[in-house]
Amino acid sequence: MSKKLIIILLMAIITGGICFAQSEIADDWKPSSLNQAGEQYPQVNSQGYARFRINAPQAQNVSVNIGRTQLTKGDDGYWTGTTSQPLDEGFHYYHLTIDSATANDDGALTFYGSSRLESGIEIPAHDQDFYTLKDVPHGNIRQDRFFSKSTNAWRRIFVYTPPDYDTNTSARYPVLYLQHGGGEDETGWPVQGLTDIIMDNLIAEGKAKPFIIVMASSSAGGGGTRGGAQRGNTPARGGVPAAAMAPTGGARGDMGAGRRAGAGAGARRGTGARRGGMSFNFDAFQTILIDEMIPYIDANYRTLSDQANRAMAGLSMGGMQTNSIAFANLDKFSHMGLFSGGTVSPTQITDKEKVKLVFMSYGSREGGSGNVQAAADALNEAGIRAASYISQNTAHEWLTWRRSLYQFAQLVFTDNSQVSSTIDASRKLKNAPVPSAGYGKDLGDFKSGKHTMTSADLEREYIIDIPENYDKNTPHRLVFAMHMMGGSMQTMVDNNYYGLKTYAQKDNVPIIFVAPQGYTDNSPWRGRDDKDHIFFADMLKLFKDKLSIDTSRVFCCGFSFGAMVSYSLSLDFQDDLRAVACYAPANWNIYLPENKHKPLAYFSTTGTQDGLCKYINSDERKQGGKYCVLTHIEDNGLKELPEIPLATGPTHVTTEFKGLPEEYPVMFGSFVGGHTDNAKDPGSDVNWIAKETWDFFMRF
Repeated sequence: MSKKLIIILLMAIITGGICFAQSEIADDWKPSSLNQAGEQYPQVNSQGYARFRINAPQAQNVSVNIGRTQLTKGDDGYWTGTTSQPLDEGFHYYHLTIDSATANDDGALTFYGSSRLESGIEIPAHDQDFYTLKDVPHGNIRQDRFFSKSTNAWRRIFVYTPPDYDTNTSARYPVLYLQHGGGEDETGWPVQGLTDIIMDNLIAEGKAKPFIIVMASSSAGGGGTRGGAQRGNTPARGGVPAAAMAPTGGARGDMGAGRRAGAGAGARRGTGARRGGMSFNFDAFQTILIDEMIPYIDANYRTLSDQANRAMAGLSMGGMQTNSIAFANLDKFSHMGLFSGGTVSPTQITDKEKVKLVFMSYGSREGGSGNVQAAADALNEAGIRAASYISQNTAHEWLTWRRSLYQFAQLVFTDNSQVSSTIDASRKLKNAPVPSAGYGKDLGDFKSGKHTMTSADLEREYIIDIPENYDKNTPHRLVFAMHMMGGSMQTMVDNNYYGLKTYAQKDNVPIIFVAPQGYTDNSPWRGRDDKDHIFFADMLKLFKDKLSIDTSRVFCCGFSFGAMVSYSLSLDFQDDLRAVACYAPANWNIYLPENKHKPLAYFSTTGTQDGLCKYINSDERKQGGKYCVLTHIEDNGLKELPEIPLATGPTHVTTEFKGLPEEYPVMFGSFVGGHTDNAKDPGSDVNWIAKETWDFFMRF
């Protein structure tokens, strides 16, 4: 074969490969929501890709720093290109490099956030509802100024007042001082952070107490802030000094504070970076905040001016400032929030009685994310109310911080002393879906029906039921139905997955059902080893990759032996399963892993006359359906175990145990009857077990 022919074939393969990759990108492009009025580019699609079109006919090279996207010049003088990978959901700064010059995209709005004005693009997030503008009562963001004697400069601040501030003139409000990150200024939270929209929605839903938020520049420079001016200077339009209109210099994004594990804790004080003409000196900013800004706010706004009603929080460098300043001034602050800004240890707190809340958060792809839960646990063990939060699938970016504010605002200025040390947004009631890796993917040859896979050196089977109207862009609930002794995966199909598919069809809820097959060791489900657990994990991994799954809404149910394996999974897969329903479970004659003692929503039923999977098999060995219930009650946080009511008449009795977090309820249904998953009260033709399971699963 000639070299020329080889080259032609290679080019065909390469070109074909490129065309194939491009065909995988959904052609549903829309202009970014942050474009200039009437501009069609940049554009985003449903998968999170971004594409750009730049008019630069004389340029030799044009690229976009976001995703290191190289653009290609067309005959019309326009440069176009698409990111090679989907971008994280949420807001991103970006800029162009045209030959050797840095420039902004004329098609996009600009935002101050990289020690300079940069272009911005918004990738729609699956959970964007909490920061979506809605028809609810709205507060105001007011631009205000005060004179700082310590810096001999006028300082601009933005102040959020809640919706009833101007109408309920007798009311006074707590105050949160909310700080931006390095390379940003006082516009960060009100513009990129969408603070007012987040707060308006929370207040309208009754999830947050109304309070005032003050957003100020962290820079302590006399004329270095974009919103300040030294005495004698003439402010330009909008109160911004002409010399400070376009600060330059500095690298893209934040200073990087908090990207390393534990960054921010014990930050050096009295030193600060100078970025784009902005001086970040913690001691100098403390003087501005404590001696000047707080007195100004208390004198000019209707505040509750005591320590118990004042909070401080910030992202990245702002979190470091909170750590440095708030804990050194416990006579001024009672609630603290560090968003990607390090952690707090009990030894830092000199008077724990004055601290009402310590909140710490990170994006799951930030280095510090592995430390916040342990830090919160240590504080709670020391008697200091603390909570941690991990923003899933985000890094050091604005969606992490929008989500953090959303969580923090629901805790601050509340008298709830029972705060879980870890707040997982994916476990909040009615949380936004958390799409799997299969979101947006075509089904291909993966269809409903019987499938085989190798797991733990065994050939395993399952039947999957994918809705006929499956939408790859809709995250689906996933329900595993585990068969009983004498049954099989086909039994689950014939019984409509314990009746739950009937309700799903009736209520038009998109659910994927799975019926795994047991019987690999002469028993319905394995009693000697964890191979059924490995099978479950392998299936879950496969489905998340192939299908559009809401990973925060995975459920499991089963009867008899199916309940036994479901209970076994509930001790091991609390991070994967949202809720489990067990009909006549037993905690013997089945493989039981070491319980991870993590919370999980749990519902079970047992007949008082069940002689196979007894309500109490052995009090001494804590065997029986009773102890399955008590295990989850204790794991969900209730240390004083309650008495469990049992049915004595013809009507069943379902008890929901009080004192548990709403995210992790435990319910038990008792009835006078034997070993069954189909029970009806007198005069009713409804199987209450299936109906209450459906209602239980649909809570989440």
